[in-house]
Amino acid sequence: MMSRVQFLAAVLALTFACTADAKEALEEVRDEFLSAYDLALQGSAVGATDSEQLRAYPLYSYLQAARIGQQFDQPGAVPPEADAQTATFLAQFSDEPV
Repeated sequence: MMSRVQFLAAVLALTFACTADAKEALEEVRDEFLSAYDLALQGSAVGATDSEQLRAYPLYSYLQAARIGQQFDQPGAVPPEADAQTATFLAQFSDEPV
């Protein structure tokens, strides 16, 4: 039978292991976000496919805004889908600081 101290030690060890894994996963998606954001600001995000983790990242809406904004900053005509993307974005995030 496991003593109370052994049980608590096991729970703490598991908690620290899960926390380390979560921190590593967050760092990975943060790096993915920063790379994608840099590409968006350069106007190089055409056809980008985002991972599920990136789409769940708290700052993902800023990446979307950067990508939409770049469509309007490009020389020539604005792509027809840019207006629809903007309308969808504004409807979804109208109460957000982004």
